[in-house]
Amino acid sequence: MDDATYMMPEYLSTGEVARILGVSRVAVTLMVQQKKLPAIRVGRSWAVPKDALLEFARAYRKGPGGRKPKAVTGGNT
Repeated sequence: MDDATYMMPEYLSTGEVARILGVSRVAVTLMVQQKKLPAIRVGRSWAVPKDALLEFARAYRKGPGGRKPKAVTGGNT
């Protein structure tokens, strides 16, 4: 496990996941609702476990157009 992965919080918001994957928050929410990306409901929001995101990201291929996924980094961003 590299330093960036170690520093990642245990759960990430849909906004954080969207930034990492280079997609919109709506796209992340759809992935969760379609059971492609595991998450738990926290009030009206979703929380994606770090391990689930890492596993998903290994197999994830972004569709046509759009940005490439950003590198996973630690910190409070």
